[in-house]
Amino acid sequence: MLLRITLPSQIRVHDPDLRIVCESNDGDEPFQDKPVVVIEILSDSTCRFLKASLDLQACAGWSSVIPCSQMHLRFTDEELATLVEMVSLATEMANMNPNDEGNAGFARFENIENKVLEAAKNTGMAEIIEYDVDRGKNRVTEEFQEGSFFQQCFDEFRNAVFWEELMVRLADRDLTRELGEATYLAMDEEERRKRLEPIEKNYWVKFQREGMTPLFWIDHNEDA
Repeated sequence: MLLRITLPSQIRVHDPDLRIVCESNDGDEPFQDKPVVVIEILSDSTCRFLKASLDLQACAGWSSVIPCSQMHLRFTDEELATLVEMVSLATEMANMNPNDEGNAGFARFENIENKVLEAAKNTGMAEIIEYDVDRGKNRVTEEFQEGSFFQQCFDEFRNAVFWEELMVRLADRDLTRELGEATYLAMDEEERRKRLEPIEKNYWVKFQREGMTPLFWIDHNEDA
């Protein structure tokens, strides 16, 4: 029996996959107006119909509506393995943000990672995916991660950021000491960059040649 949906501007008729009716329409009327449960399998054609024909939010009495936004992608085994590495890398990066907003973002990334890994685990990649009891989610095994391309990318990123940040901060410190903090802060960005660039380049050359060797810590309570 067809379901009749009365909207503010129109009346639509639909035949859902399953409906439960406790209060039927009177007589031999071929429609039902008051189902208590409606279940629809969201095929592509059904999604097109619901999106094109119904103002779902205006369906009086419907307690919830499942949106039809969905995507179907097909991957080869090699592409799926690459996707696993991509989401793992993205999640590792998101985990580097320590603030509360970052934690919320990390949770979103982690949920997508878990979803992709669960699908991959069921399509022949179970040997590189394990369930992390502490997180309550899937993750790639440590053995796989250690030799993976995404781990190489992550390590290279951390190494590059470390040296760049060290170079930039030391240059800022040196120029501030030379000019005084008030003068340094009063400079416009273009002028500051012109003064900082040669100092940064000098540090970069030293770090490339000698690494950490020139660096040491002097405690102010000790003799230099």
